[in-house]
Amino acid sequence: MGSRVFLVGGGWDHPEVYEPFLRELGGERRVGCLILDEGDGAAQFERYTAALRKAGPPCTPVPLLVPLGGRFEPEAVLDGIDGLLVCGGLTPAYQDALADCGNVMVAGEAC
Repeated sequence: MGSRVFLVGGGWDHPEVYEPFLRELGGERRVGCLILDEGDGAAQFERYTAALRKAGPPCTPVPLLVPLGGRFEPEAVLDGIDGLLVCGGLTPAYQDALADCGNVMVAGEAC
């Protein structure tokens, strides 16, 4: 079976929305938190870290900060990451940052 995709809404104010995602990862897993850094990336990461830790199964959040106008480069940062959480922010800017990632992220590989 290939990897599963979870579409989650709710942000850090409703940490329970992350529980199914974390449960699917299983065990103590490393979760990459992709954050479009508008100047407050570290603070945003801390908010998502707190939400993930409240959500349920334990995990280790890992900051993946992309500067505003930058591109996400999965091949450079996803080694050792068990799950990817695309955090909230400017949707068009996330679309631009992820545009070069290609078609799909499949188990163990970034396209």
